[in-house]
Amino acid sequence: MSEGLVFNMVGGGGGGGIKLTGITITTPPSKTTYTAGETFDPAGMVVQATYSNGATLQATGYAYSPSTPLTDGTTKVTIVYTEGGVSASAMQAVTVVHRLESIVVTTQPSKTVYEYGDSFASAGMVVRASYSDGATANVTGFSCSPSTLSTVGTQTVTVSYTERSVTKTTTLSVTVERKSLSTVPSQSGSLTYSGSAQSPSWSNYNSAQLTLGGVTSGTNAGSYNATFTPTANYRWSDGTTTAKTVAWSIGKAAGSLSISPTSMTLDMNNKTKTITVTRAGDGAISAVIGNTAAATVSVSGNTVTVTGKANGSATITVSVAAGTNHTAPSSKTCAVTVSFLDDTFANNDWSAIIEACQSGSVPDSWVVGNSKTMTINGTSYQIDIIGKNHDTYTAGGTAPLTFQMHDCYADTKQMNSSNTNSGGWTSCAMRSTHLPAILALMPSEVQAGIKEVNKLTSAGSQSSTINTTADKLFLLSEIEIFGSVSYSKSGEGTQYDYYKAGNSKVKKFNGIASNWWERSPFGSDSTYFCRVNGGGNAGYTTASGAYGVAFGFCF
Repeated sequence: MSEGLVFNMVGGGGGGGIKLTGITITTPPSKTTYTAGETFDPAGMVVQATYSNGATLQATGYAYSPSTPLTDGTTKVTIVYTEGGVSASAMQAVTVVHRLESIVVTTQPSKTVYEYGDSFASAGMVVRASYSDGATANVTGFSCSPSTLSTVGTQTVTVSYTERSVTKTTTLSVTVERKSLSTVPSQSGSLTYSGSAQSPSWSNYNSAQLTLGGVTSGTNAGSYNATFTPTANYRWSDGTTTAKTVAWSIGKAAGSLSISPTSMTLDMNNKTKTITVTRAGDGAISAVIGNTAAATVSVSGNTVTVTGKANGSATITVSVAAGTNHTAPSSKTCAVTVSFLDDTFANNDWSAIIEACQSGSVPDSWVVGNSKTMTINGTSYQIDIIGKNHDTYTAGGTAPLTFQMHDCYADTKQMNSSNTNSGGWTSCAMRSTHLPAILALMPSEVQAGIKEVNKLTSAGSQSSTINTTADKLFLLSEIEIFGSVSYSKSGEGTQYDYYKAGNSKVKKFNGIASNWWERSPFGSDSTYFCRVNGGGNAGYTTASGAYGVAFGFCF
C-alpha cells in the first residue's frame, strides 16, 4: 500500500480530542480505465476527511492499494488515509482492460507473389490478436511495411497493430520477382549525317531499368547495334534478363554536285579538256557522253577528261552515286562542241565546215575565194566560197558562208520544158525537179547540213513583183553575179563578194567555157531566163534550152 502523510487536524498520541472518523472520494481520479499492466494514477482525485467534531477537510498524503501494476479482473482501488493514529479507507472503482500481448497472421493475403515496385496488398489477410487475459480476436486496422516492395527474392513484410497504445508486430514473407518490361526500346526520331559523332534518342528507355551498351554513338551514315540489359530488378516480358540488340541508324545527308565548265568547245588547239567535279562525300563519279563519235570521256578522281574525235556535238552527263554518307544528287550536264577546224579552208572536211557554219565558229581565215572539192555522184567538183554573211536563213539568222560550184554540173538542165518564164523561179522545173534531184546525189552529211535560205526573184511574165522562196540549192540572180541589172528586174538581191572582187564569171562544162543559167526571168519577155554566156557576160536564152548548172547553197 502506498503510505500517506499525517494531516495535523488532531493531535498526535492516543488521548481524547478531535479524531478522524472517515474519508470520502468527492472527485474521482481523471483516469479510471486502465490496461492490464498499468499502475493506478490518483491524479485529479479529491479525498475529503471527516472528523469527530463534524468538520471536513481535503486530505492529502493518502495511500492506495494495489500500487503495483493492475491485473486483469481488478475492479477497485482502496484509498487509505491515516491521521492521529486513526486510519480510514474508501474504494475507487476502476476498469482494467486486457492488454494486447501479440498478433499473428492466421491467413495469408490473397496475393503473395509480386513484381519489383508493386504495392503490397493485404486483401484476404487475417490477423489475430492475443490478450493478457488469454482472449483472442481477429483485428483490423493494422498497417504493413514496406508499402512498396523493393527487394527481389523473398521480402519480409512487417504487420503492426496498435490497441490502447500497445503496439505489437509480426511478419510474413512474400515473393518479389523482377519487374517485367513489355517494350524493348527503339530509336526516337531520326539522325542525318553531320560530320560529327551523334547518339540517338530512345523511346521506352529508363536508365534505372536498363543498362545501355553496344554501339551508342556514330559518325558515318549507316546502321548500328546498341544493347539493352535489364538491371538487377527488371526482366523482359519473356522472362529473360539477357541483353537485347536494337538497331539504330544515321541517315545519309543530301548529296550535292556541281561541275565546271558546263559547256566547252574542242578545236585543233584544244583537242582535250577537263571538267572539274565538286561533290559532297565519296560517291563514285561517272560520266557518259551521248555521241561517242564526236568525243570520249574518262574519269580520274574528281576530273572528267573529254577527248575530241570528230566534228560534232554531244552532251556529257556527269553523275555521282550514293556514297558512304550522302545520297546520290541529281546529275549535271556539259554541252560539248567538237570543231576541229584548220585555218586553211581546204584542209577541213565537209562535216567540220558544216559544224563551223552551224555553230557560228567559222574562222576569220576562211575567206571569199577559198575553195574545196566535193564529190557528187562520183564526180569531183570545186566548190567556192562566194559570200560571207550574205544570205538569210529562212528559219532566221544569217548564214556565215555561201558556196557555189566553180564550174558547171556534169549534166545540162532546162529551166522549163517549154519556152516560158511564167511563174518565174518559184514555179520552174529547175527549182522543183532538177536541183532536188542533184541534192539527193550529194554526200549525206552535206544533204543533212544544207539549210534553206531566202532568195528574192521576180515573178516572171515581165512582172516586177518580187517573190521570196526558201531554197536549199539555188541559182544566182543576175545582180548577184554582175552587181547590176541588164535583163532582169530589180530587187533580186545584191552582188556576192566573190564576183565583186573581180573573179571570173566564166564556168566550164566538160572543160569548155559554156552558158550557165541564172534564176532571173528575162524582164522584157515571157519565154526567156537570164544566163551567163561562155565569155562571162550577161545574156538570156529560151527557157527550154539545156545549159550549164552552177548552183549555190548554204550550211
